[in-house]
Amino acid sequence: MSKRHYLLAAGCLAALGVIGTEAAALQEPTSAMPAETVMAPGSGSSKSDFPSFDSVTKEYSKVTPTADGQAGMYTLFVNDKTGKVLAELPRNFERQKVFIAFTIKGGISEAGVQAGDMYAYWKRFGKRLALIQPNYEVRTTGDKQSKAGYRRVHTDRVILDVPIVTMGSKGGPVIDLTNLLVNQSTKFFGGRTAGANTRLAKIAKAKAFPKNVELAFEMPLRGGKFGTIYYSFAEIPENTGYKPREADERLGYFVTSHRDIGDASDESPWKRYINRWHLEKADPSLQLSPPKKPIEFYIEHTTPVRYRRWVRDGVLEWNKAFEKVGIDGAIVVYQQDEATGAHMEKDPEDARYNFILWTNSDMGFAIGPSRVHPRTGQILDADIVMDEGFITGWSKTWESLIPQMAMENFGPETYTWLESRPGADPRVTLAPPSQQEAVRQTLAREAVMRANGQLPGHHERMSSSDPTLMGDDLYDGLTGRISQVNGACQHACCKAFDVALFRLNYDLIMNMEQPTSMDDDSDSKKDPISGKWNGMVSFSGPEGMSQEMSFSMDLQLQSDGSVTGEAEIGPMGSMEISGTWDSKTSTLTVQPVDADEEPMVLKLEDGRLTGDMSEGQMSLTIWAERESFVEADSSGSSSDDGDETEEETVEDMDEDTDAEEATEEEEETTVKTGKASRKGDVQLIDGVPESFIGPQLKDVIMHEVGHTLGLRHNFKGSRIYDLDEMNAEEMKGKAIGGSVMDYLPVNINYGEDANQGDYTMVTIGPYDYWVIEYGYANDRNYKKVLERVAEPQLAYATDEDTWGPDPTARRFDNAKNPLDYADSQIALIKDLRVKIIEDMVEDGESWSEARKAYELLLGKHSSAVGIAANWIGGSYLNRHKKGDPDAVRPIENIPAEQQRRALAFVLENTMKDECYGLNSELLHRMTVDKWYDQGGMRFLYQDETYPVHSRISGIQSMALTQVLNPTTLQRIYDNEFRAMGEEDVLTLPETMDEVKVIVWSELDEQPDSNVSNQSPYISSLRRNLQRTHIDRLIDMSMPSNGMGSAAAPVSNLSRMQLREILDDIEEVKTRKMDAYSKAHLAEARSKIERALDAQYLYNVDDISGGGFDMGFMFMQEQKTDE
Repeated sequence: MSKRHYLLAAGCLAALGVIGTEAAALQEPTSAMPAETVMAPGSGSSKSDFPSFDSVTKEYSKVTPTADGQAGMYTLFVNDKTGKVLAELPRNFERQKVFIAFTIKGGISEAGVQAGDMYAYWKRFGKRLALIQPNYEVRTTGDKQSKAGYRRVHTDRVILDVPIVTMGSKGGPVIDLTNLLVNQSTKFFGGRTAGANTRLAKIAKAKAFPKNVELAFEMPLRGGKFGTIYYSFAEIPENTGYKPREADERLGYFVTSHRDIGDASDESPWKRYINRWHLEKADPSLQLSPPKKPIEFYIEHTTPVRYRRWVRDGVLEWNKAFEKVGIDGAIVVYQQDEATGAHMEKDPEDARYNFILWTNSDMGFAIGPSRVHPRTGQILDADIVMDEGFITGWSKTWESLIPQMAMENFGPETYTWLESRPGADPRVTLAPPSQQEAVRQTLAREAVMRANGQLPGHHERMSSSDPTLMGDDLYDGLTGRISQVNGACQHACCKAFDVALFRLNYDLIMNMEQPTSMDDDSDSKKDPISGKWNGMVSFSGPEGMSQEMSFSMDLQLQSDGSVTGEAEIGPMGSMEISGTWDSKTSTLTVQPVDADEEPMVLKLEDGRLTGDMSEGQMSLTIWAERESFVEADSSGSSSDDGDETEEETVEDMDEDTDAEEATEEEEETTVKTGKASRKGDVQLIDGVPESFIGPQLKDVIMHEVGHTLGLRHNFKGSRIYDLDEMNAEEMKGKAIGGSVMDYLPVNINYGEDANQGDYTMVTIGPYDYWVIEYGYANDRNYKKVLERVAEPQLAYATDEDTWGPDPTARRFDNAKNPLDYADSQIALIKDLRVKIIEDMVEDGESWSEARKAYELLLGKHSSAVGIAANWIGGSYLNRHKKGDPDAVRPIENIPAEQQRRALAFVLENTMKDECYGLNSELLHRMTVDKWYDQGGMRFLYQDETYPVHSRISGIQSMALTQVLNPTTLQRIYDNEFRAMGEEDVLTLPETMDEVKVIVWSELDEQPDSNVSNQSPYISSLRRNLQRTHIDRLIDMSMPSNGMGSAAAPVSNLSRMQLREILDDIEEVKTRKMDAYSKAHLAEARSKIERALDAQYLYNVDDISGGGFDMGFMFMQEQKTDE
């Protein structure tokens, strides 16, 4: 052969080698195993290379398949001595697609919650088996070349591998399941099984069925506490006959998504299918047909009997929506019962069954995750876990939920801003004083880890996070997965907060008297004085002496304008009072007991009587609000009933007394059965009326079942009715909101002449019917459903909308205008606060109940403030598309007056001392119980005296952050430009000025002549607030203030306000005032001067305000002339 022919032949062989290599790469994904171990499937080792099957399984017993005459999906062998388990896979194991569901069944607080799932297949590599997850994230429907390129890059992923211990008698490999599922459990459960003592693991359950295998192992988890991990293996074919349905952003389903790279011209390569059950009519020709296979739920036997009917009704309520799409009995419910043995052979963790589990970890949560086919979105399995803490617990709600509610509309820029300003972070300022530093350090560590990619960023999952674990993050289950699921839900936590309020005194709330309307034709307008009044009396005297006592009056306005009644002042007892009412000046003149003394004049404004008087160095201030209205006696007398004789009157009085005693005796008669009881005609469950707690539980179950049907949250469900509409008599028994997929708080309607409707959603709403129609109607009609998208009752927004500008896309709000609801809640809170001592602590109870009641009401208070804060700088958002019938613009402006009302609400209900209803009587009773054991550890390091300054300054700091944060201020600034001068808008100068005016209002007022160190010109709470405001303004005045696009105007306005405050302080410095106020204003002046001087001298871009409590290194204390 010539040299030329030799080279040509060599080149051809090389080319063939390259081509052959590429062809092999296209046919098989690149293995993640080391190159030297990769072998063709089924090749390499022969049966003789392994120990004999008999020798390996000698001490093992075979698990008998539960289906008579049918082989199990895997053949299981258990060693009773060692607790180990072997599994023989079928000969065709490499052609099986396996769905693996895993759950921690016991030993942790979230026991029973689905921990995760995976869709995988086994592949042999010599003497090892690898569990491989197919790549469904990227797919191609393109041409041959596209598919070839796809297989080169987008390969499958090896999850783990195990050795083959022997070959089975039927030709399949045998593997050690204990090694796979126990020793490598962290591959499934992450950190929850890290540190477990696997040496003590034993098999707790091993069942084999024709299409699935169920396994449970018990072992000590980290810390030694026994836990049970559960695995369910099921064979799921890639094609089940289910037809995927396209997702649409105008309504809310969890989705299964993938990227299709087959068409390079497609603007959006992402394809999304809704998650739903394979639910079909048994007879498509019928208008209303039963399903071929219904969705079946089992209520676990652990569910208390007293709650079972409410759980059942909550599940079955969804059948109403399915009937609208022609399916009768789409959902059926079975009761597992230990007493009768019904369905006790079924395991909640078995992926073939959908269970509703009941736990008692006192965490107050409910969650409804599902397991989904990753190719199609078909729901395969779903469970609901309901924790009893929803009914009995509330403390964790206050500590975790309230800070989250305070940050509800903060965008990523505000979270970043807060990382360097922990003094402004509500998660820090709202924490108990003993925990604030720990929270601060935790947030600092998380910020560093987030910057390094070790933690998820704001509202998003990073690739390094573990998306398989449910319930450990607010947005669990939404990203980092091919198929979304409900991984975290706070609906039950929201309810737990209000259930705790009812538990304080359900009778007080359910039967409370509503404030009476002040309309011109109302009795209250005609008689604004008669009734019971509650308030406070403050005394002050020489040398700073002061005292504060509770005060009440029972007044009766006579027809001649005279007023009679009785007053009770703290420990001083009761006394008769008399006076006159002047309707023209709205003043009540109270005559003194001693004729030589001056009368006291009380002025009635906004429903409150106020007045003061002084003599020498003594002064007295009084205020009172009317608790109830008593109709005036038009005759001017109440002593004569006509012809009735004294004997008859006494007889009637005896009868009345007997009747009252009988009623009291009936009310005290309690018939108890387990944890249910009856007080008179009221059926109680766990100390709460069933008429209240039952519907609450049904509401939570409806919500969680909605998740298991594929539905996402809809946080616009609260906005379809106003308070009067939802509480009207004709609405009883109907949906008071658009959807049960919202987080609606308990509907306690409080206001002038308010009517009380249903406390919660008792049935599914109009949106729920609509969204089910889209998902489950037949294939020919489902797209027509979207033509109704612009109907107000079908408005939709979900989790990722909650940090956007639309204030109607919020958790925990209520009513068409949430500001009306917020007003109602503040009025309710004020009413209940004055009743804490008398009505919320029973005889024999600890006074710690008073502190718990106050904290609970403070939580509702801050929640109402948060609702209002969302409206400042907001915009309405709509998901309508171009061409939708009656569609509106995707962005609509919120009227400026609504935003001003919201701003005023936030400031009026946080910045003033009187907002918080604190008085000496209450503060002397708000303590904690201390027990040096696990049950008392939460309060062990808290002071028995209430930390009033820390708590109130925390709320005020929260409010300042809610108004003066980068997200809100940038939105206000952008709204100004978008309006183009064509409409009234809320502006940055107006917003910042409103804050300044209310924070520094004392500078516009003359000090009282009786100010002292014990009754200062500027109170201690207000001094704290003003100090915080100065720190915020100094930080905002810096060029690097973190305010994004609004940085320059915010900086300029802040410097202007600092100068204005400085000028105001200069004007009042000559006034006579107490030492506290004088020192405070001097310190404020000094700080402002140094800040302005520093900015002038160091006018460079790297000047920063830091975290408010860090200060500037060049702002050292200097000697100044006071």
